Amino acid sequence: HALADRHDLQESLTAHETALRLRPNSAEFHSNVALALFALDRHVEALAAYDQALALHPGQITALIGRAEVLLALGRMPEALASADAAITADPHVLNGHLWRARVLILLGMPDAALEATAVARQIAPQDPEAHISHGFALAACNRIEAAQLSYDEALQLQPNHIEAQWHRALALLVLGRFQEGWLAYESRNLRRKTMAARKYPQPLWWGQQSLKDQRLYLYWEQGLGDTLHFARYALLAKVAGAQVFLSVQAPLRRVMQGLDPAITILDQNEAPPDFDLHAPLMSLPMAFVTRLETIPAFANGYLSASAEDVARWLPQLPQGRRRIGLVWSGSATHRNDANRSIPLARLMRLIDNGDAWVSLQKEVRASDLGVLQESGMFYPGAALGDFADTAGLIAALDLVIAVDTSVAHLAAAMGKPVWLMLPFAPDFRWLLDRQDSPWYPGMRLFRQKSPGDWDGVIDAINAALRT
Repeated sequence: HALADRHDLQESLTAHETALRLRPNSAEFHSNVALALFALDRHVEALAAYDQALALHPGQITALIGRAEVLLALGRMPEALASADAAITADPHVLNGHLWRARVLILLGMPDAALEATAVARQIAPQDPEAHISHGFALAACNRIEAAQLSYDEALQLQPNHIEAQWHRALALLVLGRFQEGWLAYESRNLRRKTMAARKYPQPLWWGQQSLKDQRLYLYWEQGLGDTLHFARYALLAKVAGAQVFLSVQAPLRRVMQGLDPAITILDQNEAPPDFDLHAPLMSLPMAFVTRLETIPAFANGYLSASAEDVARWLPQLPQGRRRIGLVWSGSATHRNDANRSIPLARLMRLIDNGDAWVSLQKEVRASDLGVLQESGMFYPGAALGDFADTAGLIAALDLVIAVDTSVAHLAAAMGKPVWLMLPFAPDFRWLLDRQDSPWYPGMRLFRQKSPGDWDGVIDAINAALRT
């Protein structure tokens, strides 16, 4: 049905373009075209169309707010903030100006300022669920999770079937460790276009009700690479429960997942088995297996391993006789939350001159980090890290991995390596709150920011831990 949607969006764009040709000086029509382009993910053209609307009508609220949304999608946060602020200046009572201002401030790592914006939004529109949801986002970014959950509840009282409120409420419950409600609520992701996980098949979805004995169970990836690495452990539980398991994973994980269990068939990312009885997206399995904090399936020695060949390739290239430490300082630059979870390499340099042998596990290095990396003397395999099996071979030869919250941290932890994880102030739901360990990964130690953006405190704590 995605194709049908796309066809409708394309038709909508064509209609708005036709209207614009009849009235080329209409700011409103330029904005309509921009909105249709944005819906088709044509961000740069959408921005140009909004700019034309604003050239014709400088204070047009729709264009200023739409432009903020496009700039945010392009990762141009300061400009997005300026556009939202211009909308607020043009009309302080327009709810969306405050909501977009808050959203951008959160992504800029300024949750306190975002909270002020959402407080204004709630005064303007106390009956609008969007105001309460945004307030919840800002509270969550301030790591005030219980208060955030209450905000989502307020939104749901106003509109019980509000999908975003259900989804963010689920994340709040999970980070609070309230798994019984949380995993069930997490199913709301199937109603969101961005996180839709369940695939359409004539066979039933497995929710945990029926026995898996002698059933052919097709499991498939969803969301990020780290999610697949983290939740792949449930394929092993399904096997133990008697299922014949097929697991579809993203292409970069295909080779490393072959080591999960010889009885589990690993499939390509878009591949389904020719025949199966039941199916489920990976991240529905904690619900199906009724996972609670105290019953998290942790594997003391890990559940993934590197092949002997992949390890043998790296060993001769690595320094001997010193502690070997792998480092991951940034995730994908296009990740929405990148500014909050990645660290410029220069800030980590004071860790590196301690006599240990440091190894970059970073496949892609940003231009801004390249010079620092070359000066650091760190072992940098770069393009030789083709897929996750290559990376696993390198990790196997290390003593410790220090990483931000990315897929490589999951890989190392799933291999049973000691991992020290550097977490932002408001972390992802799986890391829970106020604890230095992870029930998901026995060998992991969590280093949390004490306030938003406080990487220096995290680096100090790691520095001290390295010296003990």
